[in-house]
Formats: sequence, structure tokens, C-alpha cells
Amino acid sequence: IVSNLSGASSTLPDRLYLPEQFNASKWIADTMAGRYSTNPSHREDLIHLTKRGSLVRSKSEVFWDDALSDANAIFRYDSALTLKNGKVIYPDFLVFLPENRRLVIIEHFGRMDDPKYAMKNMRRLQEYADSGYILGRDVFFTMETLEQPLTRPQIRAVMRQIGL
Repeated sequence: IVSNLSGASSTLPDRLYLPEQFNASKWIADTMAGRYSTNPSHREDLIHLTKRGSLVRSKSEVFWDDALSDANAIFRYDSALTLKNGKVIYPDFLVFLPENRRLVIIEHFGRMDDPKYAMKNMRRLQEYADSGYILGRDVFFTMETLEQPLTRPQIRAVMRQIGL
């Protein structure tokens, strides 16, 4: 429920997953049944198999997917997310936190030694902020370069920050 300036409140549509403002029961049911939109772009890049039998785009996303599965988290990979401005994006992972009935976003930035890729992802973080998401509360990320690949201990550290 969102209050507007006049004091009236309205319910956000289910497609909007703004911080703490979504239908948790419906989201969980849709997630478990696989009823959600995923990124239609670059489907040919889904080549890495996770423990749960899903395909992801990178080995680091396998690490993330497996870690979330091992933690029995309810999550979506590459699921559509509509920002406050109406733009649809596809975060790497949307994870449900049952203790406070809200979602967190996990992004993995895998080619941070590529300046164009790095700038694109810094803009992505700004888009989250512009939609009311707060880094370290609603949005978490890992990153890597060729010289410093992602490690499982890094993932575990971020999961502890999230509360998983």
C-alpha cells in the first residue's frame, strides 16, 4: 500500500516490487510454479548448469544460484522487475526474505575490467536508487575482473549481510 500526497492509499500492481510493497504470497506461489517473465535477450548465453538444473549465463552466477539453493532461499534468476519509472530490467537474482516479507536484489558484475560494462552497471545501481532501493538493504552486488575472480567466500559474506 502506498500513500499519496492527499493521504489516500493505493495498492501497487503485482508487477511492481518496490521495497516492502508487494504481494509476498502471490510472489512466492508464482516463483514456485515458474510463473514469471525472464529476460528474453541472449537466451543462447544460458549455458551453465546449476545444482537445481537451471541454466545461467556465467560460472559466477552458478556459484550464486547454488549458494542460494543451498540456503533454501526462495529466488528468481533473471526475472523481470519494473522500476518506479516503468522501465523493465532483469536483475540477476530476486530473493525473498521471509522474516520481513520483502525482496532483495542481487547483481553480479562479472567484467568490471571492461570500462563500458562497468559504467553500464554503475548506471544500473543509480536506477535502483532512483526507484527507492537502498544499497546494502535492498540491493547487494558482487563483482570480479579477470585478475580477481569471484570466490565462494565472497558470496557467503554477502549472504551474511543479507541475512541468509
